[in-house]
Amino acid sequence: MREQGSAAAADALREERADLAVIADHADLSGLHAQAFRQDRLVLVAAATHPLARAPQLRLAQLWQAQFLGLADDSALQQHLRTQAARAGGQLRIRAHVHGIEPLCRMLARGAGVAILPQAALARVSVREQLVAVPLQEPWAARQLSIVWRPAPAPAPAVRQVLDWLCAHADGAATTGAG
Repeated sequence: MREQGSAAAADALREERADLAVIADHADLSGLHAQAFRQDRLVLVAAATHPLARAPQLRLAQLWQAQFLGLADDSALQQHLRTQAARAGGQLRIRAHVHGIEPLCRMLARGAGVAILPQAALARVSVREQLVAVPLQEPWAARQLSIVWRPAPAPAPAVRQVLDWLCAHADGAATTGAG
């Protein structure tokens, strides 16, 4: 199992370097099978006492001066955020990179900065009551994740079991062939 960006994961599937992937909707899925998995809503996360926590919603351009904490620099999420910041003509000011959402959220709860994270991840952190999630008013902040695999050869039995489990627990609908 390896984390990588969606485009790289789709390429790995087509090149038979991977059997299965969860990929965001911005990637080219031609020649692959996909099933909608779930929505991935990115939000600004801050301590309830942070000034940005009072905002009803935010745009990325309002955050250039904020002190950010981020996940590992090579994580798919950090790569996505770097790309979006560059497209918007700015750069996020990352104070520190933290390995894991739980320790990152503990630091946020203590007022160490802000972060952009999947809203669903907050449900699993121990300090969630001390944090506020502010919606980002950006089209890229609402992503559809899909379970993606090659149409042939048929997945190995262990891969098929994982695929079946993921599909059974997906928020999405029926299987589709892309491309």
